Amino acid sequence: DVKGMTCNGCASHVENDVNKLPGIVKINASYEEATAKVEFDISKVSLVQIEETINGTGYQVVGKQ
Repeated sequence: DVKGMTCNGCASHVENDVNKLPGIVKINASYEEATAKVEFDISKVSLVQIEETINGTGYQVVGKQ
């Protein structure tokens, strides 16, 4: 769950920054659902790195599944 996204531009910002990380297979951020679903290669990038990148965009990861 990602807190603070208010439009498609917000979701695109999250997607663009996360896609810059190595090992990202797929990301789908949705401001309507307040989520970012990420498929990634754990041998190339960690969940912590992804969370830090999302938090670095100005939005906040508030829940993980």
